[in-house]
Amino acid sequence: MKICVLQSAYDGSKHLLEDADPGADPSRFIKPSQHEFHHHWIKKSTAIAQIDEATAKGYDFYLNFMWGQYEDNVAGLEAIQYFELKGLPSVAQRSCVLLRSKLDFYRDARRFRAPPVPGTSQFPLFVKPATSCASMFISEKSVCHDGEELVAAIRSLDRALAPRRQEKAAALGLTLAQMEKERDIVVQEFIEGQDYSCIVIEMCDTPVALTPVKYIYPSDVPEKERFLTFDLKNYADISLHVMRRDHDPQVFDLLQKTAVEGFTANRMQGCSWCNVDIRVKANGQPCVMEVNPMPAVFMPPEHPWEDSVILKSVPGGHLALVNILIATYYLQHNRDDTRVRKIAEIYEDWTTEGYELSLRNNTALPQITQDMCAQYDFSGRVLDLGSGTGLFGRTLHSQQASQKQGLSTLTGIDISALMADESKRHGYTTVHISSLPRILPQLPARSADHVISISTLHLLSTFDLSLVLFQSFQIAEKSVTLHLDEIPEEYNNKLREAGEPHCGMVAHNHIGFMGEFGTPVGWVEVGRWRAWSWRSNFIECGVWCTVLRFERADGRGGQGGEATNGEINDVSHGTSAVEA
Repeated sequence: MKICVLQSAYDGSKHLLEDADPGADPSRFIKPSQHEFHHHWIKKSTAIAQIDEATAKGYDFYLNFMWGQYEDNVAGLEAIQYFELKGLPSVAQRSCVLLRSKLDFYRDARRFRAPPVPGTSQFPLFVKPATSCASMFISEKSVCHDGEELVAAIRSLDRALAPRRQEKAAALGLTLAQMEKERDIVVQEFIEGQDYSCIVIEMCDTPVALTPVKYIYPSDVPEKERFLTFDLKNYADISLHVMRRDHDPQVFDLLQKTAVEGFTANRMQGCSWCNVDIRVKANGQPCVMEVNPMPAVFMPPEHPWEDSVILKSVPGGHLALVNILIATYYLQHNRDDTRVRKIAEIYEDWTTEGYELSLRNNTALPQITQDMCAQYDFSGRVLDLGSGTGLFGRTLHSQQASQKQGLSTLTGIDISALMADESKRHGYTTVHISSLPRILPQLPARSADHVISISTLHLLSTFDLSLVLFQSFQIAEKSVTLHLDEIPEEYNNKLREAGEPHCGMVAHNHIGFMGEFGTPVGWVEVGRWRAWSWRSNFIECGVWCTVLRFERADGRGGQGGEATNGEINDVSHGTSAVEA
């Protein structure tokens, strides 16, 4: 996909962040064979012409990294508003969020009663701008222990903000006298405690918190001065420690919950992502300091920031991150809803008896499923992605019953109500009727021991597959087992030639993508084999499959290490690699 990256240009601005901002560049992590990124650096004074020039090039998608607010002399709010009028597919910064100040967030957080935010009445107090980012204008003198220090801090910040007020007045066509009516300084209680941060990504319509990070300050910074001043955040030797849930599940889960509350209180719905800064007091109570509408990702190696989170805890890494953002945009704009309905109708036009007959006569899926159940452990809670008529569940229960084992609890997901009813007749306690990328983000992390998918994922785009894989590895406590059909292009060509409704079944061979996706952090690939899978009578085409089995490295869901990008080799599995 050819992706346009819109950036704020510093040329001639003398902005405070010019020397501190290395610029976000996804191509630092993503190969040109995966996505092509074309950067357009937009100036505030010439934004309209430059945006027109960029959009005339016909890119497939847009990442908007422009960030300036009215007060900044770099492109941002006004340029974004103009770009949004074009209605082009894009993610990242939205004008509706940049219009909000920190005061708006604190007001809404108190109104919603979540997340906890600092109070305003007790010393020590903290003084900072209501707008701005990257800890601009925050210093050691921002903490005030009495009224005298408070007056001095407000006066100092008031002087520092004068040029920004002039910039905003010019942008809005107001006088400075009119601007003085607006509150642009925050005075709130200073919270002593440990600093954390957590990225929240929107997946379909659900905010999902990534792994939190802990700020590690230089050892020579006194305990009471450990807060993010501009100099500390941008120039000091601060490091981010990516947390492991198994080290402290209570704090880990609390930080994720608080981050999602911050996302909601800042009205980030439809705005792709954010980063939530959280300080945890000595008593364990979290307090959200602010919500940053864009995480510091795609940075160079010497400025890793939140990239360490993506590298160490996101299945599929930066490629999956971009794909998930794109998938969410299309899901929110209902791009594939018609196709999903048509696929569901095709299956529902197929009687249950006819489907089962086809399974036995035209596929090796019953044998492959038996092999899976015999070779791997599926005891406990199983989530079946694309459960169909319940082939996997009834095969598993049959083997467990014959071996006098306890029966696993089965949950399914399918787009067909008819198939869902059939699965329930065969032991599935719950079947969600939905597409995978829409329902999976709503399911809690670690809510299943095993996630299984048989002959389903080929119907997903690589964007939706990235989201489904991410969620599968979050939901599974013990294992993820994937049956991937190796769809030949001959198959798709014949479907296209056949027209409706068959062309709606055009599918994807994801084997190459799985090699790029790699083995997720904290997981081990323990099984990989290849087999003949099924034959289409309609177009007389045979399809092979690759089966992959991943298991938690520590058996408990701990996170650590770094992502790998292993290649997938075709290996025949003895009992199934025979064309039926």
